[in-house]
Amino acid sequence: MRRIQWVVTIGLAVSLLAGGLGVGQAQQDTRPLVVVVEGRRPLDTAAMTNIGTVGISQLADQFRQLGARVQFVRLDGPLPPEARVVVIARPLRSLRLLETVYLWQHLVRGGALLLALDPEEYFLAGRNVRPRYNRSGLGTLIAQDYGLMVGDTFLAEPWYSGDSIQKLENTYGLAFAELNGEPVTAPLVQYGVPVWIWGARSLLVDPLGAGSVAAPLLAVQAAYAETDSGVFRTQALPAPPVPLQYDAGKDLPGGSFTMAARAMRTSSGARIAILGDSELLQNGYGLVRDGTVSRYPGNAIFAGRLAAWLLGLPEEEWPSLPAGWTWIAPDGDAADWEGQALAPVSDDQEGIEGAYDLAEVAAFTDDRYLYLLARTYSVPAQPVWLEVTRSDGATVRVTAQGASLSTPDGTQVAVPDATLAVGTVLEARVPLRVAATGRALTTVCLGVAEQPDARPVDCLGRPLSVPVARTRAPADALWKGHMLVTIYSTAGVYLRQGPSTSTPVQATLRYGTTLAALGRTADGAWIRVQDARYAGWVAAYLLTPNGDFSTLPVLSESAG
Repeated sequence: MRRIQWVVTIGLAVSLLAGGLGVGQAQQDTRPLVVVVEGRRPLDTAAMTNIGTVGISQLADQFRQLGARVQFVRLDGPLPPEARVVVIARPLRSLRLLETVYLWQHLVRGGALLLALDPEEYFLAGRNVRPRYNRSGLGTLIAQDYGLMVGDTFLAEPWYSGDSIQKLENTYGLAFAELNGEPVTAPLVQYGVPVWIWGARSLLVDPLGAGSVAAPLLAVQAAYAETDSGVFRTQALPAPPVPLQYDAGKDLPGGSFTMAARAMRTSSGARIAILGDSELLQNGYGLVRDGTVSRYPGNAIFAGRLAAWLLGLPEEEWPSLPAGWTWIAPDGDAADWEGQALAPVSDDQEGIEGAYDLAEVAAFTDDRYLYLLARTYSVPAQPVWLEVTRSDGATVRVTAQGASLSTPDGTQVAVPDATLAVGTVLEARVPLRVAATGRALTTVCLGVAEQPDARPVDCLGRPLSVPVARTRAPADALWKGHMLVTIYSTAGVYLRQGPSTSTPVQATLRYGTTLAALGRTADGAWIRVQDARYAGWVAAYLLTPNGDFSTLPVLSESAG
């Protein structure tokens, strides 16, 4: 009954308001107009005029770079009829009836809306946020006409605790593009790049509604979806906080949860994108920059392409991939190697079947990985492996399932974050913590996977030069599925061989470095960390985790 009341009430209000507005005088500026709802009243949203941490001026710049003009509005009256896109990011207050009418009128005439929300009761800057989206008429209407339903949930990672989620800086995590062929997220899928988020709520998507099409964009692998917003409640409120724990009769069981989606009306062309997290668009979080380079390239890609979609631009006008990053996808296709500074080695050994005869091999490294490209005279008919020999005699054998490191003393170490793809070429990506010993590999060999103990079928006859690129890897394979820790000391932090200040220093980790946390000492004073480049121990007090250290397994001091 409430749904019907909202639809009738808002529908009548929109009709009356539209009849009294008129078309208005044509504007001289023909660029598409994007309006950002900001100001403490009525919604207390993130502001495009704020260049600070919680502002969205970087998002406004994304729209400007696409040829739009951007201005802010207070939503205390009808929206400009010429507005193409309306942006509402991080509303801290609930929409009232008249504000919903203004937004719905904008959609009825074919406009677009970007809505970025946070979980109910989310703890932000000393208070609990209560946007109450689902209590407004807008939530009801969008669910009915666009098939996008926003859950009153909080996506809980396995390592979250009631204490850790009270600080926004401890709830960062990763969302990955849905594998559904969406052009907005296509580069994220191709290169395996995540979007960084800071606490999110889930969405349900009805792909084909009455006159609308919808699609999920980003998903989070969560332990479960918490449905009681009391987990964020502060002690200042009358009722105490609710424990953060899975309730089988109430919460949603773990799995992949959609947290960003888009939809379009087929009749009017109106477009809506809803994000279950607002920080992914904010200046000091998802769109933060290190100088001129985006710290989180996935966020920059997602924001730019979503803005282009909302503006209705053709795909050929969408933003290109940001500079400064290594855009190599290990997929067996050499197209993305064009422009790399390489020193390939040719091999003309005869008497070997063409599919297993190395014709040419090239390689380079960035800040995290060794990238290897090998050509054979024809595509191998069965699974193969590539093996690189370092200058110290150690070898790394890479298959499609991972890799193993073999040292001269007989030590064997699994390397699950390496990968090999076979297509028109062979492409391998190997983490530098096992592949890097200098700027050359003694040799590269090719073998058949069904015969793991057999000798290589073919090897290069001379060393392979490995130049160093000035680009950075846009993602680290070990981030996915682990608690994350970030170095917050601006002076740099020692990575040690063991959990003690008496053990050797292996590297100095700079401010902002994010690694996977694999375990801890029994007293929790030291954390075992690892990424594509580093592996070792760091003192816990020097780290900002995205969870509770007590949830990590206890490792022996000799864990390597």
